[in-house]
Amino acid sequence: MAKIIGVKESTVWNWEHGREPELKHMPKIIEFLGFVPFKCPEDPIGKLRYFKLVNPAPRLYLALLKKSVIYGSLF
Repeated sequence: MAKIIGVKESTVWNWEHGREPELKHMPKIIEFLGFVPFKCPEDPIGKLRYFKLVNPAPRLYLALLKKSVIYGSLF
């Protein structure tokens, strides 16, 4: 699993023993598992965090959009 996700085995051990994975690893973990391993919270802040965890592409879109606003062109 560590090799597939791109982390050290000790990192997976930490996850298995209670440490929460970093946000950057969640898309690979979800892809590896084939499902989202937690429920979507009811509160607005929790829903936003959940969306960020399960949808990494929108962050790229927002970064490109921000860059286009700053520099004047998307391409």
